[in-house]
Amino acid sequence: MTAEEIQIKIDALPANILTQISSEKTDLIIIDLNTRLNLKGEQIFVIPNIVLRITVKDLEPRDAMSELALKLNISDTSAKIILKELDE
Repeated sequence: MTAEEIQIKIDALPANILTQISSEKTDLIIIDLNTRLNLKGEQIFVIPNIVLRITVKDLEPRDAMSELALKLNISDTSAKIILKELDE
């Protein structure tokens, strides 16, 4: 999916979903995860990118664990824990 297609899907999101994914709580969870995982540089964009891709239906939730594990070079178990934290 191109950046333009993703933007169109973001613009079409219901207000409550857009509010939730752009909330301070979501930001703080992502910042906390990035800090605990010691992510640097481009890696700090991996988690928010996956959240966005799931939200706009560019990534199936069932594929998120393997995508996260691949992008961050972590185990599937670690990726599953991260996704569970995001889901809460």
